[in-house]
This record gives sequence, C-alpha cells and structure tokens, in this order.
Amino acid sequence: MMNGASTTGKDEQHEIIESSTTIAEHKIGYCRYGRGKYRMLFICGGVGCYKKDFPERVLKAFSPAHYTIICIDPPGYGTSRPPDRKQEVNRCMKDASFCIKLMEHLNLTPFVVLGWSEGARTAVHVAGQGKQLVNGMILLSAGTRVDFRGAGIFRGMRNTEQWMPDAMEVYLKHYPKEFVTKQWADLCDVVQQ
Repeated sequence: MMNGASTTGKDEQHEIIESSTTIAEHKIGYCRYGRGKYRMLFICGGVGCYKKDFPERVLKAFSPAHYTIICIDPPGYGTSRPPDRKQEVNRCMKDASFCIKLMEHLNLTPFVVLGWSEGARTAVHVAGQGKQLVNGMILLSAGTRVDFRGAGIFRGMRNTEQWMPDAMEVYLKHYPKEFVTKQWADLCDVVQQ
C-alpha cells in the first residue's frame, strides 16, 4: 500500500521537490529533480542520506530538461526516519525492493540506477530484482564484498570519537551525533559477520 504527499517546494522543472510516500508500511522519503526523459534513481551510501551524498550542487549539474532524478533515503536514513536504521546483513537486498517500488509508484520506469558506496551494493540488487525495469547501472566507490583488509578498515572506523572533525561534521549536518555513532558501530559490527 502506498500513498504520497509533496512536502516542500514548487513543482517546477528546475526545483528540487522533497516528498515522501508509504511503501510496505515504511515511510520513504525522496526528492525529485528535473522532468527530462532520462530517468535516474540515486541511492545514498551507508549512514548517508540524499541531502548528504547528493547535495543540490550535484543534482543541478544535470540538465532538468533532459533528466528526471529521484534520490531515495532508504528505510531508517535521512527523511525515511523514524524508526532508525536496523543494520543487518541483507539490508541492501531489502532496500532494493523499496527502490523498485518507489520508481514504479512514481511511474518512472524504465530507469538507470546510480549507487554511491553502500548504495552501489543496493544498486546491484535493484538491477537484479528489477531486470525488466532497469536499463543501466552506475556504481560509484563500490565494493562487492569485504575481505579481511576491508574488515580491518571498518574496525578502525567503528569508534567515531577517533574520526577527524571534518569527517564527522559532514554527518552532523544531517544527523544527531548519537545516531551517527550508533549507526556506524552497528554497521561495522555487521561487516564483521
């Protein structure tokens, strides 16, 4: 069951329109930019949100006359809260279903899916689950699996108190510190599994 409501902005070609809908009893926040024939879905990275990973300057680098871009906040991130994200092994595979259903709800199929970092893993699942709906895939800063070296890097990132202030500052523009600390610790723990 889905319903949607526009929350801000004018519905103009060059504006970024924020909205939300309900998919499988979860509030899913997203934004829309442009009204062009090339349809794209952008998926944020781990402990990200569309406002952090795809800020206005990134979206506005695309011609709104040529592109229609949807940026989704997966369940538990950004405007798709509450509730907060539950970090689990199959999170990217589960997120793919929300991505596909959102694009179908918006009547924006077929589309190209673009994923950043962990969102790239979700993008692979979107392309796999929605073969007939996805006509292209772009993966940015992608990793398909975590080996012992990657697991070691995640262990080193677990304690956010050890991060450089600039790294934390980017997250604090969008989330409370407690959220970032807990989500990163939980994500790093899942990676170790």
